[in-house]
Amino acid sequence: MELSSFFETKFRKLVAQLEKRLDGYIKDPKEEEKVHDIRTSLRRLDSLFPLLSKKNRKANKKRITKYQGFFKANSRLRDYDIIIARLASLSPDSRALILVLQRRKDTELKAIVRKAKALRNTGKITVQSMNTEEIEARLDKVLSKVCRRIKVNLDPTLSDSKNIEQLHSLRKDLKKVRYILESLDGGSEKKYQQMIRTTTGLALNITQLEKVQNLLGDLHDSDITLEFLKSSKSKLASELHAREASIRESLYSDFVGYMKSILASDSDSLKAT
Repeated sequence: MELSSFFETKFRKLVAQLEKRLDGYIKDPKEEEKVHDIRTSLRRLDSLFPLLSKKNRKANKKRITKYQGFFKANSRLRDYDIIIARLASLSPDSRALILVLQRRKDTELKAIVRKAKALRNTGKITVQSMNTEEIEARLDKVLSKVCRRIKVNLDPTLSDSKNIEQLHSLRKDLKKVRYILESLDGGSEKKYQQMIRTTTGLALNITQLEKVQNLLGDLHDSDITLEFLKSSKSKLASELHAREASIRESLYSDFVGYMKSILASDSDSLKAT
């Protein structure tokens, strides 16, 4: 199957899945699995939409912008859930702090469900056929841009745990790379893996990308928890901040260790050739 047919099939399946998951979310916006599913579909859509032809992007721009707005609002709720879970694991005495977050979440949830319902009235995302040359041109442009950012952020994230913004950017960009590679046929996947390796210095397959994504995700969850605790003036929050900071230090060490093992392995393979 040509890349164009393979990609279009993947994209149309994603759109159909997203619409189904949106309906499921509206019916039960507090159910954890439905929240996770809709967020995953939205992230994939955000990663693959830039690969469409100019004509397709222009035709769907308003719909995509609304989906992006919904995802951003929904991300705050996800952050509340993460912080609540981490506070509960840090101390059984964190109930007052958790209640603050729960109230914020309940207040914002109603507005976000309204956004979700409004999305159903924006019309469907439609894609006209593209040829392989169009998709390859978009792949070259989009992946080159993402890979340049990865290269810029890689050294700062491995040298200083305080570079939180760079870590966050690296996490998002590696996730985009993974979703893009998963949308390609086998031959194209290998081709663009080599391009990523040449541009960033990272030889990562999809399984390794997912591993790094999880490590960076755990770090991000810790960072947003620390930010919340720092904003609270209670004595307990200060104590929990110290505990979470220690956990975060360990998470960062795991990330650096794994990334350096990947870089060392790639260096050895290059020497062998």
